[in-house]
Amino acid sequence: MGVSTLEEANRALPELIEKHNRTFAAHPQKAESAYRPLPAETDLEYVFAVRTYRQIGSGQTLSYGGKLYTLAEKPSQPFKTKTTVEVRETMQGKLVIWHKGQALELREIQKPLRRQETKPETKTASLATPRKPAASHPWRKPWSQQHIQRSINV
Repeated sequence: MGVSTLEEANRALPELIEKHNRTFAAHPQKAESAYRPLPAETDLEYVFAVRTYRQIGSGQTLSYGGKLYTLAEKPSQPFKTKTTVEVRETMQGKLVIWHKGQALELREIQKPLRRQETKPETKTASLATPRKPAASHPWRKPWSQQHIQRSINV
């Protein structure tokens, strides 16, 4: 085909589409639409959402996007700690937990401040003064030729 520029590609595209359709097109078995109507209970806001999974922490909290969230309303039965839940972020930025087909709204809370533990002052040890060996210590005795000879003969 030899297409090397964008303009050449735009000129060649209709021909490629026509060739593709001739090769792969199939006629429907029935002429009517195959689409089914959307059920009334389906809320597209939660269908077209970013879905991620998080674990519930202590205090019914979870972390998402570097922020801490908790349920806006207390559920009838609270989640156990470390329960994995599906978090959905809608296109409008709303965050919900999707649980058993229901959306449970989340609200942001402030992270608790950590108390700085005061460490007790540690005393540094002073440098030890060097000690001299006693006069009777073997290091104090002169090294003689007799000792050298004795160590060689052994």
